[in-house]
Amino acid sequence: MKKTHYKPTPLLVPYIDRFYVWEYTNGKTFEMPEVLAGTGLEIIFHLGEPYTIAHNTLQKAHTFCPRKKTRIDANSHVHFLSIRFKSGTFRHFCDIPFKLLNDAYLSTEDIWGKEAVLLQEKIDTSIDITAKIQAIESFLLLQLIKHRQKETIDWDAIIHHLYKNVQSNTLETTSSKAGISFRHFERCFGSRFGISPKKFHRIARFQTTIKKLLLNHTTDYLQTALTYGYYDQSHFIRECKVFTGQTPVEYLQTKKARHHFYYKSI
Repeated sequence: MKKTHYKPTPLLVPYIDRFYVWEYTNGKTFEMPEVLAGTGLEIIFHLGEPYTIAHNTLQKAHTFCPRKKTRIDANSHVHFLSIRFKSGTFRHFCDIPFKLLNDAYLSTEDIWGKEAVLLQEKIDTSIDITAKIQAIESFLLLQLIKHRQKETIDWDAIIHHLYKNVQSNTLETTSSKAGISFRHFERCFGSRFGISPKKFHRIARFQTTIKKLLLNHTTDYLQTALTYGYYDQSHFIRECKVFTGQTPVEYLQTKKARHHFYYKSI
């Protein structure tokens, strides 16, 4: 399996974490990593045959926004280019509400119409990955000009604060800093992102914790869990069962711990 990562152009850094390419052409059936619940969104451009989920073939270019555990079917040939958007930022590039994006696989044509068709033609005719990424970046910068949200509440700062402070119960503090009541904060957050702030915080905390464990290749999880705000061992075990269906030891000792979609910063 070949994996390559690319930094976005500086103008897109506030919104996009990275571009990355997966390529597997061994010919032997490969079990794709399980995708755990996340807080972000990706757009996948398949450079070969699209992969399948639950035996349903996806579009050539589509969103991927899992809020629950998702399994991609095993495949013998995988080749795709993905854009990993930071939490909540995709709203600046289109008018589709997040409630329609969560746990869905919308095609780029569903989102941008004929503009997406023209983009796909450019990607298909570009000679290398760098040229494909440049075509996508130019397209996204145009969409950003059209769709960038002007909001009275700084949701980008709120999402960033929640994601970077998973070790504490920051929901009430965050709403207070935003100058709105907690109940109003809950309603606005749910309406904007299609998920409650409490669930977002739970996913972000588990995602941050399991990412740390997987990248450090360790099964000694307790201190890491406590560092990121779990009350005790039982608390983390319960949450791990919710998000993975297994205990931490069971999950971290399987091959799932060797193949995943978590990466170090670039």
